[in-house]
Amino acid sequence: MTSAGNSSDTKEQLKLPVVAGAQDGGAAANVSIPADTKTFTSIKKKKFTIRWSNILNVFTKFFAFQYFERPPVSLHSNRIVPRIMLHGCANADEHYERIKNAIKNAKNRSSLEGLEAVGFTYKFTPCDGHSNETCTREKYGSTTCPCGTRLVCSASNTLITKQNRLRYIADGDMYEVIVRLCQEYAQELIMTEASLHWVSVCEDRQKGNPIRILVDQDFPIHYEECNGDCNGVDGDGGDVAHGSMHNNIEAPRTLEHDNENTVKTTGETFLITTGKGKVRAGIFSRQHLLVSSIEASTALPMVRDAKRRNMRIAILDPNARGDRYGMATYEQSMRVLFGSTATLSSTNDADNAGPINILAHSASGAQLTRYLQTEGSHLLTRIQSIAFTDSNHSIQWLKDHSQILSFFESSATIYIRSSNEDRDDGWECHKTGDLVDTARDENWTHRFGQTLTIWAGTTDHSLTNFTSHSHIWAHFDRHRKEDSELNERCNNDTKQS
Repeated sequence: MTSAGNSSDTKEQLKLPVVAGAQDGGAAANVSIPADTKTFTSIKKKKFTIRWSNILNVFTKFFAFQYFERPPVSLHSNRIVPRIMLHGCANADEHYERIKNAIKNAKNRSSLEGLEAVGFTYKFTPCDGHSNETCTREKYGSTTCPCGTRLVCSASNTLITKQNRLRYIADGDMYEVIVRLCQEYAQELIMTEASLHWVSVCEDRQKGNPIRILVDQDFPIHYEECNGDCNGVDGDGGDVAHGSMHNNIEAPRTLEHDNENTVKTTGETFLITTGKGKVRAGIFSRQHLLVSSIEASTALPMVRDAKRRNMRIAILDPNARGDRYGMATYEQSMRVLFGSTATLSSTNDADNAGPINILAHSASGAQLTRYLQTEGSHLLTRIQSIAFTDSNHSIQWLKDHSQILSFFESSATIYIRSSNEDRDDGWECHKTGDLVDTARDENWTHRFGQTLTIWAGTTDHSLTNFTSHSHIWAHFDRHRKEDSELNERCNNDTKQS
């Protein structure tokens, strides 16, 4: 029998549950832990020691990665050796020096001058099938023919392709600089071939970059919609933020005070709007400007065919102030082009009353839909036809706008859809112009309703306008109210090209 004096030899046991899975087999069990203070202190010290070992283990792995697993660095600097070195560079220092010089040489230069300063140029390159002919832009390069105006490295006369682009144009600042120059040159080509010019919408630098539109020389502009923001046009029309130096930028003309030399027409208008991002007016893809051709990546082929049909042209620049202000920029540009309900009631609408054909690519389809809901109701009677290419609008927005909904589901509207390798069964069999069986896709019908939908014949979102060029114009021609003989002739020419 144990006496009370020996009770100190008997340790009171404290039983605590062990977390499931802590023991072999994962079975929960009870373990006895002495309850005296000294024992608890030793356990805490042990846990503290384990935690420090974990921290040291993390640091060890980190430093091991830094010194043994990270990419190699240059012997003469702390710069990481790029995965793909620029053509002709022997080490990382030469690679980064090339990038630095390209950025420096492009500064304060624009368009082709800037491209040549950084070692590039554009050349019209016939495809293999036309290499033995006198290949011209007017005859080829406007539809699916691979003939086109291609970016070339001047020193080696090498075409820039998707496969070799990183060998000549590095990602990052160099890419951004060269893409800016390419966009400016493409815009100059569009302006030259279609006799377009820049018109100022808003030049208030405190609100952001200038907002401008590419339009015909005789396009009647609603100056009253500018609210005085377009009075401060720079002498050279330069875009300070992006380094572009567009010439021929003019302040909008009022409908009441056009000069006597202005040719006023009541013909059709062809409106072109691009998607969101960093693409500017008339540009559908920055990447394809580098690796494909100007014809494939811009509105140039569309502009050519519009001019052959004697249409007036207007090209918006909704990304002038970035994605955040895309909708506001779109609305302000549309007001300057076509007025508003309030201004049209007090001006002579005969100067700007012709039918409108609209090509809305990607996000601009949603912008157009929103604009028609809010400010553009006066345009519904003028819109002749619409071609949406991979637009992201939804007819669910139009539950309270039956007139717009009816137009979107009528024959006057067409939707051209790129294929998705993950989403679309049999995507490799979809040819340009094939009808999409929307009845089998409930989600698609819920979003776009009964809008006539065809395949673009490509999986590349940016190329939907290029691959479906002839189908877009066939759609416009079916709904044009002009001379049917001209429509037929232009339609045949488009198919042959």
